[in-house]
Order: sequence, then C-alpha cells, then structure tokens
Amino acid sequence: MDAIKDPRVIPVLAQVLKEDTDPDIRVIAIAVLGRRLQDPEAIPALAQALKDTEGKVRLYALRAFHTIHDPEAIPALKDLLKDADPGVQDAARKVLERMGVLESDRLKPRP
Repeated sequence: MDAIKDPRVIPVLAQVLKEDTDPDIRVIAIAVLGRRLQDPEAIPALAQALKDTEGKVRLYALRAFHTIHDPEAIPALKDLLKDADPGVQDAARKVLERMGVLESDRLKPRP
C-alpha cells in the first residue's frame, strides 16, 4: 500500500492507461490513480482515460471525477454526454451537474 503513496507511481500508471490492452488492468490503474486525487499529476492521466475506447474504462474514470472538480476536465466530460454507452452519458451528466456546469433535470421547472 505504501507504493501507492509514492508519487513515482503516477507516471507508471499513466503509461499503463495509454498502453495496456486489457481494460481490466486500465480500470485497476484508474482505481489507484483515484486514490491520488490530491496529487495534481494524477488528474491528466484520469482525464485521458475519459477518452478510452472501452466504455467500462471511461465509466471508472468518470467515477474518479465525482470527487474532484477540475475545470480542465470539463471539455472531455461534455464530450461524454454524447457517448455511445448510456451509462457513460448518465455518469458524465451527474459529474457535470455536481460541478455546477449543467443544471439537473430534477431542478428544472416542469412546463
């Protein structure tokens, strides 16, 4: 567990996200990076994972962004509103609502 706290792990995990062909391995890398959210170097790797080809990987990256409000991620999060995976679309909407970028449907007045 101490290895996760070592800042040298971030570039290694970022490389795993870029190069590993197994989506389950990329999800594990996201889970570890998600524990490093206080470290600003983890955020670009997580933001890059939002563009992964696998919906599962994008979904896990979105979950990591539930706890942070990084304005640099907003364009990538908005792109996911049009994702082919409805689960990813919904998660992106929730993250953007939480960030105050989108108004929740629950808050809109009914016509």
